[in-house]
Amino acid sequence: MSIKINPDRPVEDLVGDNRGIVRQILGRVHCMTHPLKAAKQARPKNMRKVPVALRRGWAKCVLETLNEYRSTYLYVMLGG
Repeated sequence: MSIKINPDRPVEDLVGDNRGIVRQILGRVHCMTHPLKAAKQARPKNMRKVPVALRRGWAKCVLETLNEYRSTYLYVMLGG
């Protein structure tokens, strides 16, 4: 993936509705879309107002969700 999250900096994980909204938006994007393009589509409009730790958590959630969707897609398409 082209986005890297530094584990030494604080990361606030998305939980509940916030995580669900990101997963729902990414569910409408094809799983083989480039991660940056998918992240731009799932990005909230007021991202500048969000605390930095929560932004890192958002990016982490986007990457984890895309990775999960890609692995499911490959499993299905390769007849697993």
